[in-house]
Amino acid sequence: MTTKSTVGWLILAFSLIVPGMIFYQWYVHTNDVRMHDLNVKVRSRLPEGGPFAIPPSQNKPITPIPEISSAPVAAAAEVSAVPAAVSEDKPEPPAPEAAVPAPSVQASSAPAIDFHSWRDPTLSPYDKILMERLEMERQLKIHELQDASHKARRSSAQKESGLSSIIKRLDLQGIVSKPGGGNSAIVNGQAVQEGDLIGEVKVLRITPQKVVFSYKNRRFIKSLNQ
Repeated sequence: MTTKSTVGWLILAFSLIVPGMIFYQWYVHTNDVRMHDLNVKVRSRLPEGGPFAIPPSQNKPITPIPEISSAPVAAAAEVSAVPAAVSEDKPEPPAPEAAVPAPSVQASSAPAIDFHSWRDPTLSPYDKILMERLEMERQLKIHELQDASHKARRSSAQKESGLSSIIKRLDLQGIVSKPGGGNSAIVNGQAVQEGDLIGEVKVLRITPQKVVFSYKNRRFIKSLNQ
């Protein structure tokens, strides 16, 4: 049994080693062929003598500035000597100085810069329109709140004026105590009791010294000594 297992392990090792050796030899051969082909391509693209074997240029550099001959200089010296001799014989009067024209100032045609038209470059036109709309809505809300406040003040003032006129029109002339209990009041020459109405004014309570009235859910008191 041990001999069979040993033979089996040997066969397995041999079956693994032989393909590995064959693959290794094939890989080495393929790599050598590839490197050889690469060297051939590189050498075919290089010039003869190596990459730095380019002969230097035989053309001499041309000077862009032309040579200046001395002949025109000598001729110019001779020409300038003749006026000098003439000027020694008869001096010429100095020429009047020409008037220097005043520099003319021209108006710039560049458009004036409107600093109010500048906007944030990070904002798009859509953002600008949206901000203007939000600002308009905010202004409308402010106007609505102001109008509501004015109306409330006006209605409150009207109520106060109406209440004050009602108070002035009510004349508490006297309070009468009944023998069986309770009180009655004489208002504007009319005897009233608790719960009676005088126009829109309701009598809520009558005491020996004062009367409590109600007008549009607002209470006020009239006393005898007022």
